[in-house]
Amino acid sequence: MPQNEQAFILHVWREKNNGAFTWRGSLTDARSGEKTYFQSLPGLMKLIAKFLETVAPQKGDQSK
Repeated sequence: MPQNEQAFILHVWREKNNGAFTWRGSLTDARSGEKTYFQSLPGLMKLIAKFLETVAPQKGDQSK
């Protein structure tokens, strides 16, 4: 996989808690295998944003 691309494995499921269903999930970095769990859509978005910030291109990087 090119260095300027990233792939994730997304796994989502529902859990019943106090009679109500809630979506849960995990996001796995396909490159490193690191798995992180989240409990909401905003939580998923934070995980992706945090990861992309850590691999953001350096100033002057001309790659796509």
